[in-house]
Amino acid sequence: HMYRNIISILAEIGNRSIIQSLARCIRHQNPEVRRETIKALSKIRTAETISLLVEALDDRDDQVQREACIGLGRMRDVSTAPILLGVIKPARSFRKERHRTKSVKAAALWALGEIGDQSAIPYFRNIMQKRSPLPFMGKGMGNLRAAAASALGRIGSDECRDILQQFSKDRND
Repeated sequence: HMYRNIISILAEIGNRSIIQSLARCIRHQNPEVRRETIKALSKIRTAETISLLVEALDDRDDQVQREACIGLGRMRDVSTAPILLGVIKPARSFRKERHRTKSVKAAALWALGEIGDQSAIPYFRNIMQKRSPLPFMGKGMGNLRAAAASALGRIGSDECRDILQQFSKDRND
């Protein structure tokens, strides 16, 4: 708890001089400390902090990965869009797919919506089209589809509007 509190205080200061100190905490054994570190780093927009957040996308804790996605979205750096797309794209190996939970993918969708990168629109459309034939098999898919719809709304182009209108009568809340 002490580490988390110190990190929170440093985050409030928001000074760039604390980046090196926070960078050491990204490898801390406690995932709560790593999550707080990611939150703190996302308040300081530099190339170094963006790099640290991208590195955190490969953390073993899915909540740390989720916070890294959210942090990248808050920074709205277009250069991170391809990396976030890599989070939501279907994985080429089973091991990598298990690494990305639906909550992490939903956070990446949110971040892409915040960034507003229109190259992600086809991926959003694909996610919106996915439905499970049996309700118990699609656990979490509705949340992922909702995150894609929300991201489309944040981008707000004519193409996004057309996709959203196509799904406006969807039975899923």
